[in-house]
Amino acid sequence: MELGMLIQQKRRQAGLTIDELSERSGVPKGTLNKIINGVTRNPQLETVKALARALDCTLEDFDDSPRPRTLTQPEYALIQKYRRLDEHSRRLVELVVDQELSRPKG
Repeated sequence: MELGMLIQQKRRQAGLTIDELSERSGVPKGTLNKIINGVTRNPQLETVKALARALDCTLEDFDDSPRPRTLTQPEYALIQKYRRLDEHSRRLVELVVDQELSRPKG
């Protein structure tokens, strides 16, 4: 899948309009439309980084090459949710994970 289609997919999943993504990322709407429509096939790295930050994803999420990933998509989704938690909630998650890891298996 091309970069523009991946960005469009991530934008829709995030529930953002083109205008909202443009505002969040700082990428001009015209530039964003050119990338999404495939007019600009190799945008500047800083542009793609800004879009990734605005969509709460990584550059690797825009890479659909057939090589193995270090994390699965559900793992990335969980990490993205975790990053939105406040410090208290993060400590609670860590406590639950530690409890589960120390629980006898069987």
